[in-house]
Amino acid sequence: MKNPLVAGVMAAVAIAVLVGCTPVAATPAPSATAAAEPRPTPTGPAPAVAVPTMPAAALDGDCSVVATDSEVAAATGGPVTATPYPGDHMPDWTVLGLGGIRCAWAPESGSGVWVTVIPIAAVGQAVIDDAGSSEPYCYGSDSGFGPQDACSFSTAVGDWWFAGVVYAAIGSEVAASDATAALIADFSARAASHAATIPTRLDGTWNGVPDCDMLDERVDTTSTGLDLEATAGNQPGEAGPGFYGAVTASGQQTCFWEADGETVAETGILPGAWWVVDRQATLAGAEPVAAGSLRAVAVPDSDGSGSVTVYATDGVNLVTSRGTTGVDQLGALAGAVAVGATG
Repeated sequence: MKNPLVAGVMAAVAIAVLVGCTPVAATPAPSATAAAEPRPTPTGPAPAVAVPTMPAAALDGDCSVVATDSEVAAATGGPVTATPYPGDHMPDWTVLGLGGIRCAWAPESGSGVWVTVIPIAAVGQAVIDDAGSSEPYCYGSDSGFGPQDACSFSTAVGDWWFAGVVYAAIGSEVAASDATAALIADFSARAASHAATIPTRLDGTWNGVPDCDMLDERVDTTSTGLDLEATAGNQPGEAGPGFYGAVTASGQQTCFWEADGETVAETGILPGAWWVVDRQATLAGAEPVAAGSLRAVAVPDSDGSGSVTVYATDGVNLVTSRGTTGVDQLGALAGAVAVGATG
């Protein structure tokens, strides 16, 4: 049987990634991250390198530039409310690190609309073509509140890659394809007034992050006191082509680490995301922690699960390690993964 951490890890993945990406009653919340802000002062150790600012969210972090509540309601055939993302999970950072933004609108029941807007130049046309090769894709769904028509989509709007999932309101006569076309037209009317800013790629940003099988071969976990084996992490269903493309373009990687067939920890890698450590270091309960040669802080989960996440950086890249095992073990694992990521 799996360690109870399996449920915790998988729940964390669902909360952090699937929220708003599956047909549930409340659609996901978009990232409320604003434009570029000064590097925050962490409660942990001093930065390893001097970097002036974190990435700027697309459209100054304003989802109403993508669509207003009234526009989404008119397009989908029912009232909705914008539901901001907390901005403190790996999916948010993956999109933000490319200069993008995540936005969503939730109806009173059923599923709503969730989208990403990312500079085309930040992801590259090849990634966009691959992620959007089957788009638009329309289908029917029922989350338990009644049948709904839905479409996923991917399109270029000026300098922006606009993609996501659109559900027509329950009981409406609106076709999701028509709703999608209306939302694309709404954003197109404003997009030209907002220049796409490409985040600066720092020297030392990891390229070609190894997959979990390769990390399993490279990473020496003896420093954790455990003999751990890496297995591939999960990607969500119905997250939308923009999110999947952002994962590919950024090199974001998630792995589970098992001992004797039981999951002990979950690790994440996000090249270039040094700034996440400083953000998380300002959270309640954050404490410096050893993580090999990395600068790191440990932050307890606020949900009472007993899990702790270590956020670590070499000054350029981000490694996270989450679990209910000891903080020292999680820090050691993060440091070992960083070594394995560079070969």
